[in-house]
Formats: sequence, C-alpha cells, structure tokens
Amino acid sequence: MKNEENKLDIYQIVWLFFLGCLIGYFIETFFYIIKYGYYVNKQGLIFGPFKPIYGTGAVLVVYFFQKLRRKKVLDTFFMGVIVGTIFEYLCSFLLEVIFKSYFWDYSSFKYNLNGRIYLPYCIIWGVIALILIYGVYPQFLKIYNFLKKQKYFNIFTKIIGMFFIINLVLTGVVLLRQGYRENDNPVFKVIDNYYPEEKIQEKFPKFRPIK
Repeated sequence: MKNEENKLDIYQIVWLFFLGCLIGYFIETFFYIIKYGYYVNKQGLIFGPFKPIYGTGAVLVVYFFQKLRRKKVLDTFFMGVIVGTIFEYLCSFLLEVIFKSYFWDYSSFKYNLNGRIYLPYCIIWGVIALILIYGVYPQFLKIYNFLKKQKYFNIFTKIIGMFFIINLVLTGVVLLRQGYRENDNPVFKVIDNYYPEEKIQEKFPKFRPIK
C-alpha cells in the first residue's frame, strides 16, 4: 500500500460516507424484507436512500483500521465491534437528547443495553468491518485512486459533499420541528407545510417523539 495514495483525506471521507450511507440503506432494507416479509422505508435522510449511521461508521472503521499496527483479522473484527457499538450507543443517546425522540429502540429484545444497543447487532458491526476492510475498501481504493486523477473529480466530490451537508441540516431542522410547530418564522412555516408529521412518519417510520 502506498501511504500517500491511501491517506484518508477529505475527498476519500466524502466518498466513503456516500457509499456507506447507500450500501447501509440497501442492506438494512433487504434484511427487513427477509426477516418480516414486507418493505419498510429505512432511509435516514430527507433526500435519497441513505443511512448516515452506516456512512459515518464506514469512515470510523477505516480511520481506526489505518491506526492499527497489526492488521490481523481478529484485530479488525474486535475493532469493528468496539467502534461500532460505542458509536451506535452514543448516536442513540445524542439523537434522543437533541431531537427528544427515539430513532431505534431494542428494549423489546434480549441482550440489549438501555434499548440503545443489541448484542447480535454489535457482532454484526464486527462482520461489517471485516467485509469493509478486506473486501470493499481495497476495491474502493483502486477506483478512488483512478478517479481522483480525473479532471473534474474534485469539483464533483465537493458537489456530493455539499449535497450531504444540506441534506443533513434540512433533515435535522425538519425533525426538530416535530411536536414544536409554532409557525413563528416564514422559513419554518414553509418547512412545516411541506413536511407535515404524516410525511415524516412515512419517511422515518421508526422515528418516535418522546412523550
């Protein structure tokens, strides 16, 4: 591996986040269909089939993987379990504090901790790390190192990055408005009218305000 080519810079982070969000959405959707027999919308952002928790998880796993001196299979697996579990727990806690809502809840399952993490899914984070590091990431690097030499690569990457920033901010604003719909601002009024609570429930079926 060439250190300079494989360095985790901002452009690589944007593409890892993008792919992680996209692949995570399809994996979770497919898993839900297999388990329950019907489709449920699993998107995590207002625009597009994206799950930001998986995009962020992909970036974190690659980052910590590059910091490991011994990159053995077990090291990678346990790193995925630890990083993924801590990350999922913190996400659940922070989202609950910020949005006064539950985005997922494992309380009805055995082997959960405060409804935020669930043991089998913690193990799955380790499996995801193995697939990412030994399967997806090497192929990603080959394509990435080729594309970054192309003329408009930086511009296109910046557009993707701006799309996600806008998507994340708008999603946050829309979700913060749920249950607090005083139309005291023209911008908020437009947002409230365009994204009524019924539409939000359709887009985020697991989103549940704390009463």
